[in-house]
Amino acid sequence: MPKSELMLSRVAPDGMTEEVYFSPSYTCGVHNCCEGMLRDDKSWHGIGSSMYRYVLKKEGRGISFTYYTGQYDQPDLVREPMASDISWHRPPVEADRSEDAYAAVTEGCDVTGGECACDGSGLLAEELLKSVGTPVEHGAVFHAMRPFFREWLTIAA
Repeated sequence: MPKSELMLSRVAPDGMTEEVYFSPSYTCGVHNCCEGMLRDDKSWHGIGSSMYRYVLKKEGRGISFTYYTGQYDQPDLVREPMASDISWHRPPVEADRSEDAYAAVTEGCDVTGGECACDGSGLLAEELLKSVGTPVEHGAVFHAMRPFFREWLTIAA
């Protein structure tokens, strides 16, 4: 699958960084989606819709929202846009490392800039997409993401 490209990055008046990433649609075998990957088989990996990923971040914490446009590189194939995820990202604390933790702890997060604890929801992502409507306007998405940031990642002033 093609790599996401940063399309837009700006610091909003409230000090939050807003980023928009775009991944074009693909058809395995046409766009060499597996080029450079070590694979034993030559299986076909299918097709993928173009995708947008929005990141709203401040002080090493952030929210990401991902949705698929429903547009493919095959002109006769069109689907409805579909939200896939809205997630919070923050540096992990010890509780995230316990067996009872629900957050995934990863390294190399592009939202936090390092180690990250994150979790998210596909259902809330669908609600966010419905609230902004389609076609999606970038400013409306960031506006809709701010309450999630405040609720999930409150930063003391």
